[in-house]
Amino acid sequence: SNSGDIYVLSSGASVNAGWGTVALSDWVRYDGTTWNDITPQKSTLCYDEDSDTLHSYDGTTWNPIGAASVNVLGISDSLGVYTYYSDYVSAMAAASAGDTIEQFSNITETSDITVNCVNGVNINFNGYTYKLNTTGISNSFTVSSGVTMEMFNGKIKRIGATSSITSKVSLRVSGNGVLALNSMILENDFGNAGYLSSSTRTVKGGYFVGETLGVFVSNARIENAKGSGNSGVGLQIQNNGIAVNCYGFSTSSYGVYNNASQSHNCVGRSNGNVGFYIGNGQGYTCQGFSTSNYGVNISGVAQFANIFGFSSASAGVNVVGIGTNITGYSSSSYGVQYISGAGDHIVDDVKAFSTAASGMYVLKNTGKVEFSNINVSTTWNDVAGHAVIVGGSDDDIIFSKGSLRVQNSSANGLYSSGAKSLYFVGLAFTNSTTAVNANITNLQSNTPDSFGNILIG
Repeated sequence: SNSGDIYVLSSGASVNAGWGTVALSDWVRYDGTTWNDITPQKSTLCYDEDSDTLHSYDGTTWNPIGAASVNVLGISDSLGVYTYYSDYVSAMAAASAGDTIEQFSNITETSDITVNCVNGVNINFNGYTYKLNTTGISNSFTVSSGVTMEMFNGKIKRIGATSSITSKVSLRVSGNGVLALNSMILENDFGNAGYLSSSTRTVKGGYFVGETLGVFVSNARIENAKGSGNSGVGLQIQNNGIAVNCYGFSTSSYGVYNNASQSHNCVGRSNGNVGFYIGNGQGYTCQGFSTSNYGVNISGVAQFANIFGFSSASAGVNVVGIGTNITGYSSSSYGVQYISGAGDHIVDDVKAFSTAASGMYVLKNTGKVEFSNINVSTTWNDVAGHAVIVGGSDDDIIFSKGSLRVQNSSANGLYSSGAKSLYFVGLAFTNSTTAVNANITNLQSNTPDSFGNILIG
């Protein structure tokens, strides 16, 4: 040996007694006469000339930096000194509230293992990906009841299994608590990317991308998130779930599917089905866009306000329910369509516009429907380009106040293909030579009083 040489006593189960008090993994430096002990600290680096690799000391052993499954995760102490771990299960077991687990390279796990998150322990992916590749039923990550935490700056991916809504997902979240997903992508190449449940659970952020579903929200709250599905729904909200400031897209199915839930300030887009569906639920300040079906479809016992729908293939908005302020725009069909076989409905402040068909279509067979403050226009220059078409066997249809405009003067403001009775008052007609088709009878008989008030119906 030469003076100045340094060796690391890193092999074997113990140190030869000839080294004296030197411990396993210590350094020894030769000064030309004596070997001197140097005890390394955590995170100390050492270059191994024999293997041409850089090593880091984790407090127990020397590990080559960049080696597979070694030092891929770390938790730093108050001095910034890291303790390293080879897998998330070990890191979670060692972590406590206030710690942040950091990921230092991409990880692919092939065992059927779910990472169960710990309350108060955050994860910084540092731009890397954690991938679970197994045919088993495990989720990549699970956040259970009582766990509040943050994940940021990375991607979680689930591959290798068969489709499921509630298991085999990238991220499953349940029970009470708040999960923040900042700059996080959740992917699944065979099924659902995310499953969220529990009325006391809130998830903030995240971009969920699934081969079937993007993200399924069951009785939970999701905010400022995006969901994208290929063969399934982009963002599905069920069982009194709540979505706020969210976006859903699907290639083949619904962009956003709201079933008996709430959606606030959300947008849905679809290339293969309805852009935004609201069934027996509530939708407020929402928009839907579709290239193959309705932009927005509102059905059942639905409540809504401030809705916009556009479609290049069907009606901009198909509506049944009770609400106010809807706008439907279509470049191929009706701007707004209402078809109902039963039930009483009230729709206030309706705007309908079409460039290729009549502006609005209403069909009612039983029950009563009231439309007030309607503004309907079509730029379709055809004798069949009426402002509003009315059909069905029920006479309890009411239109009060608004304007009806057509492009072709031979078209009607109000039109029916057969004998039809209904109530209408306070309408202004534009461009129609005959504003009301001869098949229509106005049942409104009351007249305004001296103050301009009138009882309609």
